[in-house]
Amino acid sequence: MSNTKHTTTHRALKVLIPTAILTISIICFQIPAWRQTTQAHNQANIDIDNNHLEIRTYGLPHPASTQYQEILLQKYNIHINMVAGCIVDEQIIQTTKAYNTVMEAEITKRFAPNIFDQAWEEAVKLYEQSINNH
Repeated sequence: MSNTKHTTTHRALKVLIPTAILTISIICFQIPAWRQTTQAHNQANIDIDNNHLEIRTYGLPHPASTQYQEILLQKYNIHINMVAGCIVDEQIIQTTKAYNTVMEAEITKRFAPNIFDQAWEEAVKLYEQSINNH
């Protein structure tokens, strides 16, 4: 009986130890990502407290992006900050999303729920006009 109990315990440990190691590894991997997301939230709140409104972007910009940036800056004093080009990693994606979530909530509260849509529509019209005039 003692031998059966030992074998059962040994089998359980063979399953539990790798599972525990995997769980600890996942948690340790997530802590830096969580910390970076929290820092992005905090930075957005600091920027809001300093009356600095900013949206962070990455990737290939649309041709009307210049007009969009000008409208947001001139009408609302909102800055566009391109934090990366087309090559991004998960950290850039998550920190940009975290920062923008806080900032977009503040911007839509201050101005209008559809501020970004309105500015984009205006930017596209200006861009199309500039293309047609050339």
